[in-house]
Amino acid sequence: MGFARAMFKSVVDLGHRAQYRSGDVSLSWMPLTHDLGLIGFHINMIVFGINQHIMATELFSRRPLLWLQKASEKRASLLSSPNFGLRHYMKMYRTRDDHDLDLSCIRMVMNAAEPISVGLSHEFLDTLSKHGLPRSAIYTCYGLAEASLAVSLPKPGREFEYVVTDRNSLNLEQSVRYVSASHPDAVRFAIEGPPVEHCRVRIATTDGRDLGQDVIGEVQLQGANVTAGYYNDREATQELFTTDGWLHTGDLGFLHQGQVVITGRLKDIIFVNGQNFYPHDLEAVALLDERLEIGKVAVLGVRKNDADHDDVLVCVLFRGELSDFAPIVKHVRQLITKQTGVEVTHVLPVRRIPKTTSGKVQRRLLADDYLRGEFDQVIADIGRLVAPAVEPPAEAVAHDLAALLKSIFDRIVAEKNVGAQDDFFEIGMSSLELAQIHEQIDANYPGMLDITDLFDHSTIDALAEFLRDKLGQSASADPGSLAASGGRSDRGAAGR
Repeated sequence: MGFARAMFKSVVDLGHRAQYRSGDVSLSWMPLTHDLGLIGFHINMIVFGINQHIMATELFSRRPLLWLQKASEKRASLLSSPNFGLRHYMKMYRTRDDHDLDLSCIRMVMNAAEPISVGLSHEFLDTLSKHGLPRSAIYTCYGLAEASLAVSLPKPGREFEYVVTDRNSLNLEQSVRYVSASHPDAVRFAIEGPPVEHCRVRIATTDGRDLGQDVIGEVQLQGANVTAGYYNDREATQELFTTDGWLHTGDLGFLHQGQVVITGRLKDIIFVNGQNFYPHDLEAVALLDERLEIGKVAVLGVRKNDADHDDVLVCVLFRGELSDFAPIVKHVRQLITKQTGVEVTHVLPVRRIPKTTSGKVQRRLLADDYLRGEFDQVIADIGRLVAPAVEPPAEAVAHDLAALLKSIFDRIVAEKNVGAQDDFFEIGMSSLELAQIHEQIDANYPGMLDITDLFDHSTIDALAEFLRDKLGQSASADPGSLAASGGRSDRGAAGR
């Protein structure tokens, strides 16, 4: 009953803050296994008596353009999408120029579930404004499952707001310095509104010392919507709360004029020369290299053994020859060092950027690979390429195709332990997971598979055989490209 009461408080608070109306119509592609899909765009609509349309997530994954086509057709006013969905839609939108849309009906597109990209939000609004999408449509929110979803939301009806800060002022317990957008060290963060009615938010040290406004610290929560703890796990529950009863979120941020601003995750902070750096900030600098794409770069800090500093890694989704990657290594290092003063340890080509089903980058998995030595060979090869007067690296040994596919599945859905003959749908794989798997296969074999092929060939062996036939070769294709994009030695995780 405690959970039910907490969820009801969150549902009511969300609806009141978002000013849901009797004439609203919702449309959501978010899966009902996700708290935003289940609570925010199903239960919420039932409680407030709003007509709702639920689009199958796999349909959005396969045909993202249907999302706003149906919004136009159904005159939907309430939508939701994290960055992953906005990127997925925009990528397909640009492939056509015959869009017949009237998006003037849309009142809000709730952007949550992962760090909000100010640039992507503006791009989405700018691109779709010609179809009548209001500038006030992007609705930036913050929430988490431990708060039964809603923590903070802005007042609707105005263009989303953000702050511009000096990236050098983002250390823990440091006061934020606000700068102009033209400042050389400027970084933008979305404002995600004041806390909802039954939730209290403070910014504090991990031991519970309140830091007040405009100071970087951990976001901590109290309130009727906050969980009481983990079921039958007293130890984990004790670790979840401060000694004075506030919930650790693990998120970093600050309060600006009473509104929540999220800057990153506590465990993802990179420590260099006594300063803190946020991965997504360094990623934004790396993306100044026009060869790189949003969502295909991950920066992380990894501390080896008893070192007193983090190795800074820039992992880039790459599908070319390793010799073609060397100029990217040089330029990305120069960009980051020049703009932030951070010395990059390695720029690495990788097969995939591991993410959760909601699109959050799983940097820990890349860090684990690095600590296990799985990048050692490619680091050596890149070292020879970027050094003067070097010999080109030897041609890599071809990877077995089925093993490569298995490694992709193991990284994205490790907990499901997908076997070669396991049907993806019988073991409960979500369409968002399949979309991410398709993205990684496409990184190695661009244009060879449609996402629908994963539905038609729904085991690893069947998919490998289908891809092998498409390639018109045996178990591998373009081994040099495979080795380069994988960022591994010839006997890496996907090797024989």
